Amino acid sequence: MCRHLSCRRTARNPELFVTGIHQYLLSIYLPEALSLPVNIHNSALFIAYLAKSKYSASTVFTYISSIGYVHRLGSFPDPTQCPIVKLALKGYSKLNPSVADSRLPITLPLLERIVNAFSSTVSGDYHRKLMKAMCAIAILCSPSGRRNYVS
Repeated sequence: MCRHLSCRRTARNPELFVTGIHQYLLSIYLPEALSLPVNIHNSALFIAYLAKSKYSASTVFTYISSIGYVHRLGSFPDPTQCPIVKLALKGYSKLNPSVADSRLPITLPLLERIVNAFSSTVSGDYHRKLMKAMCAIAILCSPSGRRNYVS
């Protein structure tokens, strides 16, 4: 089954889709659970297994959607559309919210640290000056840079 799914691609990571199927197969030890269609209870148990393994909510959604895709591909009833599975996914996403974007805007002190790091990371005086100029232009030409640094 996994050999046929290797051609399935996701936008972010092509291996992640097949990994969801592999994780499901590794989490279920009953031989009758390894055949299609997947039991609704096994789908819920798989979500519990992923929760115990501390997977992120987005990974759990991807793994569950890969199981649903396999069922739609084989014209089987999709266990991931069951209300129990949907509620489990909804609860999982509430208990494990995705991490907020921790990136901060580049401030002048941070820009100075970046530029000073070029002395140990970029070889050649010409290339160091070129990198410094590129960073300064990028910051000062951005909308936030014009608003914060250019008066």
